Amino acid sequence: NTTAGSLMATWELDLFGARHADADMVQQLVFGAQEQQHGAQLLVAADIATRYFEARGAERRLAVLMQAVQVAERGYPYAQGRFKAGHADASEVDRAEMLWRGVQAQVEPLKALMASHLRRIAVLMGRPPQALSTLPAQPPAALASAAFPPLPAVLPGEVLARRPDVRGMARKVLSQVAKVGSAKAELFPKFYLGLGASVGRLHPDHDAGHNFGTQMLGVGMRLPIFEAGRIRQH
Repeated sequence: NTTAGSLMATWELDLFGARHADADMVQQLVFGAQEQQHGAQLLVAADIATRYFEARGAERRLAVLMQAVQVAERGYPYAQGRFKAGHADASEVDRAEMLWRGVQAQVEPLKALMASHLRRIAVLMGRPPQALSTLPAQPPAALASAAFPPLPAVLPGEVLARRPDVRGMARKVLSQVAKVGSAKAELFPKFYLGLGASVGRLHPDHDAGHNFGTQMLGVGMRLPIFEAGRIRQH
């Protein structure tokens, strides 16, 4: 009776670079996925910046419009007073009223546009749409100008090469190059190194038993023959 346990391990000797090419292909795919994530982050940041500036513009337009409403509100009673005093005709009063009502009619659409920008900014920031009701206060002019360093002097081609989508596609091309290298390596023989060890106990009849251990070392080779064109098909 024999009780034994064994462990064996095999290593492929990457003489022709097949496994190295596989690792390079996976690494380039990972880098490409990271560039895609970076590109998505830039798109979200650019959308937030665009909505912010549009909201600031709507805010300024609304402030100017409210001043126009105040002026029109004062102009309408003034025109009525001139009409009662006999210094103006009814058409002037009508024009003042139309101006006042026309300016007032522009307020609500502009407020709705402002609210739309704020909701979009909140959603892009990962917050509920109603979480942002007003824009934050603007920094002082001196602080705002100091917060942005000057742009570096680069060529347009260098700027294009920094785009995440361009870099992501470049990584995909490099991964395909590595895949071709791995496929070419499949045409060459593969060499293996194997190690093994086993331990156990031998129980002969009418004997207390004996422990034993063995170690093995071997090499192997696999030739790309009898593949029926499978390798070249890939």
